[in-house]
Amino acid sequence: MNERRPAAVIYRSSQKKGAGRRRFQRACTINIEGMWIDKEDLHSRTSQDNPMIRIHECRWAQSSEPCGMWIVGSKLHIGAHILKWHKQGHADSTAKCQCLWDGCTISKVMRKDSINRHIVTVHLGEGFHCHGCDQEFSRRDVYDKHVQNGEVCRNGGAAIMYGAEHRVIDARQALQQSGATVRYAGR
Repeated sequence: MNERRPAAVIYRSSQKKGAGRRRFQRACTINIEGMWIDKEDLHSRTSQDNPMIRIHECRWAQSSEPCGMWIVGSKLHIGAHILKWHKQGHADSTAKCQCLWDGCTISKVMRKDSINRHIVTVHLGEGFHCHGCDQEFSRRDVYDKHVQNGEVCRNGGAAIMYGAEHRVIDARQALQQSGATVRYAGR
């Protein structure tokens, strides 16, 4: 049973409109079984054959307290989440910033696209287990290079594994849940 909470001002995104784009809507999170999830992350899977998504708790700690929202563990979704919810906007992927993930011991400044990859591989522990030869790879690009060298591995596929705590939810079912608590970003 979810209790109703008043809308909370989290972050006001700039309004963007453009040809072929959906009209801007306020950023919105939905509480699914105690996990705050960006509504856009849920919508991104509803048109797919498999609506299941793996979500991870965001530990981005911009102001001493980690975010706590649950995010899809891909570079694309992590980058969008940081831009949207943590005001880490960059003009391009070469912009530099530091990883603010709670507990991160790496103090070097990285490019924006490197931060997203860093979070996925280091903090979420994403790895690829090759079904062809049983080897494990820490990054998809390394796995992709590996499968170019042998037909057994190329046809075997890989399982994606995560070292960090994650949950798997049905995006369609989560959006259809009646009585889900919703929280909008400020207007």
